[in-house]
Amino acid sequence: KSTLSAKSVVLISILEIELNNYLKLSKEIRRLTKENGNKRAFEISSSQGRILHDQAATLMTSIVSKSGGQLTIDKKESEVTYGDSNTSMLILIIVAILICTGLAFWVIQNITNSLKIAKDAVNKVADGNFSNNIEIASEDEIGDLLERIKLMVTKLRGSVKLAKSVADGDLTKTAEDYEYSGGELDIA
Repeated sequence: KSTLSAKSVVLISILEIELNNYLKLSKEIRRLTKENGNKRAFEISSSQGRILHDQAATLMTSIVSKSGGQLTIDKKESEVTYGDSNTSMLILIIVAILICTGLAFWVIQNITNSLKIAKDAVNKVADGNFSNNIEIASEDEIGDLLERIKLMVTKLRGSVKLAKSVADGDLTKTAEDYEYSGGELDIA
């Protein structure tokens, strides 16, 4: 009864009352039949029994009709809710895809920019230009690579200055006199 509408509950209550009346009448008919009062039992059965039966049938038809109508309403509401849920899920998936695409683009741009800086620095060193100052903008593996390239350029710059000094005849300079010393430069 808890899932039925208020009208359906009232109709079911009326049906229960009518059913109880019908059962009492049926019991009375059986009692009279046993007492050999067939005529009286037939009268009760034909009149009052028929009326109660017709009322019960009408009530049952009304209950079934109202329940069917409620089922149709519930089905329509379920279809609307299902459609709304599908739409919400689709929007959520599209937003997630857009966010992931944006994040992927941002990560790729950062990696590409850092690699471009590293490539430019290595190309300048390869061309013999050691005066390039490398800007390190990230603290990831590419940032570490740029830091090592910057260190390499600094050491090469020191080696070039030392080589120029020696070429100019100044043998008093050592690697320690320049920006950075260490490794093979100290041995030379």
